[in-house]
Amino acid sequence: MRKAHKWIVKAAPGPHSKDRSIPLAVVLRDFLGLVETDREARRVLGAGDVLVDGKIVKDGKHGVGWFDIITIPRLKSSWRVLVDRRGKVSVDPVGDAEASWKLARIENKTTIKGGLTQLNLHDGRNIVVVKDEYKTGDVLKIAVPSQEIQGRIPFKQGTLAYVTAGTHAGEVATLDEVQVKRISGENTVSLKRGDETIRTIRSYVFPIGTKKSEVTLPEGVAA
Repeated sequence: MRKAHKWIVKAAPGPHSKDRSIPLAVVLRDFLGLVETDREARRVLGAGDVLVDGKIVKDGKHGVGWFDIITIPRLKSSWRVLVDRRGKVSVDPVGDAEASWKLARIENKTTIKGGLTQLNLHDGRNIVVVKDEYKTGDVLKIAVPSQEIQGRIPFKQGTLAYVTAGTHAGEVATLDEVQVKRISGENTVSLKRGDETIRTIRSYVFPIGTKKSEVTLPEGVAA
């Protein structure tokens, strides 16, 4: 779903950067059409009717971003936040099975007390693991809200990936090669889709599956 005009409400500081998130109240009003005004949105949220990643959120300015799951139990409906081909945030319906988990990319890792490893994820959450078998850029499939790790999608050649920004935002292709720069600047990545080669920067590449996509893709997006 796409919004046709600019919104006034700004996302409050949170797990997602402001340029990559939208306020929850705006989602309810402009993307889903469930309310007509901010006042109605505040009433719905205040009643505890809206969940983000399995947890009740009452703040209309709470920013939702890539791969967040929005659920309204009373309507028995859920949606996943993605980006469309214009690089704009989109909100797409998902079934109950997919609403119970989400994908989260490992941005970096930290060694903490006791020799444990803390995985710092793209949506601001942190998960501590005993056995560090994960790499930066890998994506975790985690249950929400428990954060139990259900699987891992590695950042490596042959992995299916979603492009989250840039010229190829919203496209899906197979990760082919990472070009490491010896000077300052982000590493670039080549992806393949048929005979076509897509090039973008590493931070725009979000693994979504090995043999096939773990998530249901928006209409018009081919894996």
